[in-house]
Amino acid sequence: MYSPFDFGRMLRHPRVAAYTDAMRRAIRPGDVVLDIGTGTGFFSLLAARMGARKVYAVEPIKAAARLARTTIADNGLSDVITVVEGMSTELTFEEKADVVVADLRGRLPIFGGNLKSLADARARLLAPGGRLLPLRDHVYVSAFSSDALYENLLGGYRQEGFDLRACREAVTHCMLNDDDVPLTPEHLVAPPERVFSLVYGEDPGRFKGKVRLVASRAAEVHGLVLWFDAQIDETSGFSSAPGSPLDVYGRVAMVWDPPIRVEAGEPLVVEVLVQPMKDDYAWSVATEVQGKLIRQSLVMIADGLLAR
Repeated sequence: MYSPFDFGRMLRHPRVAAYTDAMRRAIRPGDVVLDIGTGTGFFSLLAARMGARKVYAVEPIKAAARLARTTIADNGLSDVITVVEGMSTELTFEEKADVVVADLRGRLPIFGGNLKSLADARARLLAPGGRLLPLRDHVYVSAFSSDALYENLLGGYRQEGFDLRACREAVTHCMLNDDDVPLTPEHLVAPPERVFSLVYGEDPGRFKGKVRLVASRAAEVHGLVLWFDAQIDETSGFSSAPGSPLDVYGRVAMVWDPPIRVEAGEPLVVEVLVQPMKDDYAWSVATEVQGKLIRQSLVMIADGLLAR
């Protein structure tokens, strides 16, 4: 669950500028706007100031919805913006929206009910010819080399006199993060490759991609890193790539035990499969390097690893 502090961090992120620019192009005077996952209501405030006739601000977290109502009233926009508590997939409205705005991503855009919510919004809640923001996201993968991050993720399971390899193996099947030791472009061993893309408003059910990474230098590869580039519309977007701000999004790191030494020009073939599992998604990653196949069935080990 997000706190007021978390929502404040979100407002510092470049995503706000990207969404603001896209909203200026999408919202026309007199439009009806649906803001899914409004949080404190900031995007709804923007929509109202941009000329929307009516804004529905949907928020499932009661405390956030209360804060949004107060903030909207403080800005004198309660006559334009209506805060609705609940999940958009379970709600109906008096009129269809000309514009739907949402940012429901986690560390990766395939997260929780994100895709289903926006597919439902396009099918039920968006007027014909309406605009859906965001437009699409692209998921990228690369290999990384970082002694500091590797020690942060696995170092606790190297204790003299004890065999903790089962514990280390369990960690290699977790979706971890680089929050404590952020990755930068200098940590990447190979130029990134786009493993797949997703289009908002569609729910394909599963995603699959296979890419060939080529090492640009000799290095000890500690694992793989995933991130996304977001397109809010055809002009505006942002990225969670190594080196970008961590205020909202971070990277997903997957470690190998032990690391693998590669030489410049060596290939690493990475295949990713993402399938629905209950209320979320299961990720399977297979990497072939030096004739060795590394299989990782990845799970979240706690709330907050993929999204804050």
